[in-house]
Amino acid sequence: MPFRFISRTVVKCLLGATAYVAVSGPAALLSSSFAQSAPPLRGSDADVPITAADPLAQPVIGFDAPNGGLIDTSDDINYGRPKPKPPKLYTPKPKTLTPNTRVSPPLPPLTTYPTAPGTRARAGNQAPADPATQPAPTIATTQPLPLAKKPKPDPAPFDPIGIGADSLRLFPFVETGIGYDTNPNRLANGVKASPYWRSDAGVTMNSNWSEHSLTADLHGGYSDYFQNHDADRPNGVGKITGRIDVTRDTQVDLDTHFTLDTQQPGSPQLAVPGSVLIVNRPLIETFGGSVGVTERLNRLSLSLRGTFDRYQYQNGLNSDGSTYLLSENNYNDYGITGRAAYELKPGLIPFVEITGDTRHHDQLLDTSGYDRNSNGLSGRAGSTFEFSRLLTGEIAAGYANRNYADARLGTLNGPTIDGSLIWTATPLTTLSFKAATNLVETTYPGATGALSHQVSFELAHALFRNFTLTGFGSYTNNLYEGAPITENLYSAGLRGEYKLTRSISIKASFTHERFMSTLPGIDYTANVFLLGLRLQQ
Repeated sequence: MPFRFISRTVVKCLLGATAYVAVSGPAALLSSSFAQSAPPLRGSDADVPITAADPLAQPVIGFDAPNGGLIDTSDDINYGRPKPKPPKLYTPKPKTLTPNTRVSPPLPPLTTYPTAPGTRARAGNQAPADPATQPAPTIATTQPLPLAKKPKPDPAPFDPIGIGADSLRLFPFVETGIGYDTNPNRLANGVKASPYWRSDAGVTMNSNWSEHSLTADLHGGYSDYFQNHDADRPNGVGKITGRIDVTRDTQVDLDTHFTLDTQQPGSPQLAVPGSVLIVNRPLIETFGGSVGVTERLNRLSLSLRGTFDRYQYQNGLNSDGSTYLLSENNYNDYGITGRAAYELKPGLIPFVEITGDTRHHDQLLDTSGYDRNSNGLSGRAGSTFEFSRLLTGEIAAGYANRNYADARLGTLNGPTIDGSLIWTATPLTTLSFKAATNLVETTYPGATGALSHQVSFELAHALFRNFTLTGFGSYTNNLYEGAPITENLYSAGLRGEYKLTRSISIKASFTHERFMSTLPGIDYTANVFLLGLRLQQ
């Protein structure tokens, strides 16, 4: 054989023998060294590449049955047998979960502490520090505490605070001043002006209960004229109102009140037979009360109230020195009032009200010989309202009728207008309006009584937080039934109050009065000045 063929055969045998030798043992070392030292083939021998195994290639491990061991077949010749595939490791794919935002809403973004470095200061306008000093966005921090809100300014910084008495709040006051009156007795003739001293005291009370209610407003005063003591007179007014909440829809209303005033000398309401006149100021004392029940049926409210009033008159002093027994005109007034109201919408509640009453005098006949016991019936319709807290109040119109027991006295009747409105034009300006109608008793011979209409207003404006200027005016018309007498009383004035503190204020006022009547000799004009000091708590 040619030498080339023999040498090629020997090399293949040696290489095949080394491929089937066990991995361990001296044979492996021998075959390895032989393979590395074998010279490269030339010519046709180069068709079969004989190279060392790639150290980066992954070895393929096979099983040698004849030798009973594992062999490395990465560089072996496969001679037609299938080459084993490398095993694949199982790698589970993670499941991607989509969160349900309705069940698990996303967490709020991470925030830093308000006082942390690099953030804006709690108070002030310092610029933020270097962003490198700010906490990382992956650092969770607690939400900062809310900053305390600035206190709202007191809308009435000079109003009294009051005194606490358990669950009641009391607002007492004392007021005193000195003034001048050009016509203390309100006379047409024999006018005697005089300076005077005026003193007032009173208290207002409010309850602070979750159920029921109790309020009170008591006020009294006295005027002392230095040069005309015949004109000295007291006055006072008081009202206490209570409410008992029996159930959510049922309540009991209680009321008691009193008034103390003086009569005007020379008025036909104090008519004296002959040409004499009353020169003093006889007192009029009125006190009474009422008890009522109110039931609410959804938006409908029904109430029934019983009333009682007692009228007492002080005897007058005539210009001739005699005594005029006005006390014989004392009487009691018993009444009952029914009212139905329906709430159309919040702030607008129309109502209908009917009142019946009877008056019984202590003496059957008055000083003029008339039986003035009477029965009255009146009705009115109106509404209470509140529009955006700018316009609040109540207004009603109706008709009143009174029949007297004495056949010589006719029927006293006429239209009635009653109302109380408060219009807050601006936070500094308030306009108040009041109207009232009364059937007034009289002792004038032949006159049944007087239908009295009264209208008044007040316009208050706060020039400063502690200084309020108020303009006021009133008009009263008395129309007598059975006698050709008509009276008109006009008054207007200006009042100012300067509050030094919550407890001390200075007050000043001026009032002009003008009275005119169809009866001759009783018209008058009066101007009143007053400067005083008010102490309140």
